[in-house]
Amino acid sequence: MEWLLLAVTGVVSGVAAGLLGIGGGLILVPVLIWLLDRRGLSLDIAVNMAVATALGVIVFTALSSLWAHHRRGAVRWGLVRLIAPWIALGALVGAALAHYLGGYWVAIIFVLFALYTAWRMWHSAQFEEGDVLALRWPRSVGVGAGVISAMVGIGGGSITVPYLRWHHLPMVNAVATGAALGYPIAISSVLTYIALGWGQSFNVPSWGYVYWPGLLIIAVCSVVSAPWGAALAHRWPTRYLARIFALLLAVVAVRIAWRVLNG
Repeated sequence: MEWLLLAVTGVVSGVAAGLLGIGGGLILVPVLIWLLDRRGLSLDIAVNMAVATALGVIVFTALSSLWAHHRRGAVRWGLVRLIAPWIALGALVGAALAHYLGGYWVAIIFVLFALYTAWRMWHSAQFEEGDVLALRWPRSVGVGAGVISAMVGIGGGSITVPYLRWHHLPMVNAVATGAALGYPIAISSVLTYIALGWGQSFNVPSWGYVYWPGLLIIAVCSVVSAPWGAALAHRWPTRYLARIFALLLAVVAVRIAWRVLNG
């Protein structure tokens, strides 16, 4: 039944990727931690492997979601070119930090970050839309987004979408541009996780820290479903998108916190 759970998770994460620009990792990480825990892995290894596998899936979902948004003309490519190199650098650093800090502290960081972002995104539903302001601190925000995303297994949209909304970018364009910025995060960080875990024995099939059976099943299902979410993003009102985003983050944060507190 594990393959069925992975397939359903892939469909849900793909829709979330297209709809909210979050890469699906916020859904994948808790499910993968649970599955790997049932296989007898320690929390430290399970968290790092879940994060690495989620980022591997995002390599595929980000591309699928990006293409769906690009066809609708929603991606702001000038902003992508400005931020992408810095976000890729941050992702490399974040993956290395996660390896050396261990899964327990990565989980704590994930919970705190998700709760803060949920609060910010709930209020961002009220942001006005109009001409985009000159971006403040794009290099610093890019590096920071890459570091955090690689440590907690997300595509970066949880940071880049609120950041772009803060600068008055319409929600649908912020989601589309956040999806595009998820690609350099995923590529940079997953290669780092593979390299850091290479040669270690985790008692499950893996490439470094990437649990490849989960990666393959989830990737296929999420790539198929990501365009469905992208289509919904162009139909639903802004306030609904922003608040769905916030509620999803809060639920995931509570779930991870419960897992950490219960060992």
